[in-house]
Amino acid sequence: MGRPALARFQVILSMLKEGGYPNANTMAQRIEVSAKTVRRDLDTMRDRLGVDIEYVASQHGYVLGDNHSDLPLFDLEVGDLAALYLASQSLKGNSRLNDVLQHSFQKLAGQFEGKLRLNWQEFDEMFAVRPSGEVPVDPALFEKMSRAVLECYQVRFGYRKPECLKSEQRVVEPYFVGELKGGFYMVGYDREREGMRTFAMQRIIGLQYAGAGFVRDPDFSIDRYFGGAVGAFTPVAGAEEEEAVIECRGWLARVVQERQWHPSQSTRVLDDYGQVVELRMRLRDWREMLSLVLSWGRVAKVIEPPRLVEMVKAELEAMRRV
Repeated sequence: MGRPALARFQVILSMLKEGGYPNANTMAQRIEVSAKTVRRDLDTMRDRLGVDIEYVASQHGYVLGDNHSDLPLFDLEVGDLAALYLASQSLKGNSRLNDVLQHSFQKLAGQFEGKLRLNWQEFDEMFAVRPSGEVPVDPALFEKMSRAVLECYQVRFGYRKPECLKSEQRVVEPYFVGELKGGFYMVGYDREREGMRTFAMQRIIGLQYAGAGFVRDPDFSIDRYFGGAVGAFTPVAGAEEEEAVIECRGWLARVVQERQWHPSQSTRVLDDYGQVVELRMRLRDWREMLSLVLSWGRVAKVIEPPRLVEMVKAELEAMRRV
């Protein structure tokens, strides 16, 4: 099977940099494609990607011109640009972190110079993300933690849990950094507690490299780690999986068929008009499911499990007393 186009472009550029006036046949043999494909690739690199390539008839081969440039990192289409723009907008609430992403976005968008008229104000009108309840993140902290994840460095920091008055020192092997429900979190192995833990980035204080590396557990999966919950909370060790069954009516009956909160989620229409729908999902942690059910109000009725039913009753009674 032939190489992808961008991979062929890189080989062609490398051969041109080596000199020696390689011709289409020589490059075709190296890449294992036809000479016709190489000529087409050369035209694309010159005409679309702006690489200064010249054919020297006296040498029967190609050479890079004085104004040649390296290939762009990505061969973007307009749809890719729109997707990247939406990604940049998703961080709008994290203004400092968004500044970094916007700079990268502008560099990528430069590939379209002369090929597409771009008006950023029009993009704001056409593509938008309107988040709610975002948590600002320090870009320096994000960059430092990301490097620790990529290069497998242990980190040391102070951490204050929401219910605690004082921060505690943690030494952690970080496995994952990402956005969950409007906030950024790090997941890592807490050496003192001998288990994986989730840390909200905004609660991390005085992050430092601990001076030692670590070897990632090859069996770790972030999907399995969060698999028993519908948000950033993770199940306590040994928690058993149970199935939630919720009867949804009215507007909620339509919404639960359009949105997915968990990979195990399934729905079943219970009436002839689609006004009553049964929602099911298998979970091991119920804290954020409780919040979700309460946000739905009277149009949601919890059927199973009994534990979630009692949690809803207790929370409603506590709210009534307050």
